[in-house]
Amino acid sequence: GSGYLLMENINKFIKAAQDIGCPHDQLFRTVDLFEKKNIPEVTAGLITVARQVCSLPDYKGPQAEKWILANN
Repeated sequence: GSGYLLMENINKFIKAAQDIGCPHDQLFRTVDLFEKKNIPEVTAGLITVARQVCSLPDYKGPQAEKWILANN
C-alpha cells in the first residue's frame, strides 16, 4: 500500500543522507517521520542534512547556516 511506499521513500532519503556523509546518529528514524512522532529529532536530522549538503564541494546554493540562524 501507500504506507509502505512512504516508508520506502523515507528510508531512501536517510540512505542518501548517509551516502553524502551524514552520521547515522544525527539522523531521525523512519518511524519518527512516518508516524509524525519525535518531530524535534526529525527537524534536527533535516538540519544535519542541510549542513552536509552545503559543505559539498559542488554545492552552489544558499548556505544553511544563514537560513537556520535567520529562522530561529
